[in-house]
Amino acid sequence: MKYKLQLNPKLFLKNFGLNLILTNISLALLFLLFRETLILVFSTSLIYKIVQENLKFIGILIVIINHLIYRKEYRESNNYIGRCLNDSILILSFLFVIQLFNLYNDPSYSVPNLPFWSVIFLTILIFLLIIIFETLVAFLKYVLKLVKIDIL
Repeated sequence: MKYKLQLNPKLFLKNFGLNLILTNISLALLFLLFRETLILVFSTSLIYKIVQENLKFIGILIVIINHLIYRKEYRESNNYIGRCLNDSILILSFLFVIQLFNLYNDPSYSVPNLPFWSVIFLTILIFLLIIIFETLVAFLKYVLKLVKIDIL
């Protein structure tokens, strides 16, 4: 069975629009809601540290939900480049929502003034992590196709 990694961004750009942006912002708000609720509920208990360490799994779950919503909305699976771009939009949406949340809750809060090189480094690092994550998803998809299980 031959498997080809689809690198054409036309499918994603064809479906790109306000609906996709609003979906990503909604999921970012959902993640923020989960985070703040868990911190509020468990901040006085002994398992607070465990909850904070496991927030990254909720983030991964939100990314998976994002891909499932994309497939449900557009009735087609997103390709590799589209998933990477969609994940990037989701992370940018989350960072934007966090900044707005911090500005709303603390009027004296100021947006961190990072040096330009560190912003570039963090951007490249985040995008590389997205590429690694989506490569693992593509490999999992390939393995599942080999055993004739089609889930994505």
